[in-house]
Amino acid sequence: MARSLFRYVLIDVPPAFNPISVAAAEAANQVYLVSMVSGGYEVNHMKRALEIFSTWPDYQEKVKTVFTRVEPCDANQKVKLERLLGYPVNSILPNEYLLVAAAANNGRMAVDINPESPLARSIDQMAAKICGKQHKVG
Repeated sequence: MARSLFRYVLIDVPPAFNPISVAAAEAANQVYLVSMVSGGYEVNHMKRALEIFSTWPDYQEKVKTVFTRVEPCDANQKVKLERLLGYPVNSILPNEYLLVAAAANNGRMAVDINPESPLARSIDQMAAKICGKQHKVG
């Protein structure tokens, strides 16, 4: 029903896959798996998540990966993550823990508190990529 009403539907699933979250992913046109980098196991967790979808004939086109809290948040780190994962990384977002925590503690969006932050710029770039648009810099 939501697909007939909206162009984009974002579903935040629980931290572990269950039959409902897998069914929602199967019904989606695009699936973005997001993992926060914090200790080293994230790449292995992402590999296991990708295994769940690897039986889909089009999973390499349909399933995208995103890593958050990446330091340094640059092209070299993205390539390193892709090499470790053995799968393309769609986007990386920088570690802006203090900004995100301040926003959460005040019930605000981090991109509203500091729209010029590296996090806000990275989110804008990722959104443009998802929407198939060219991101405007500055």
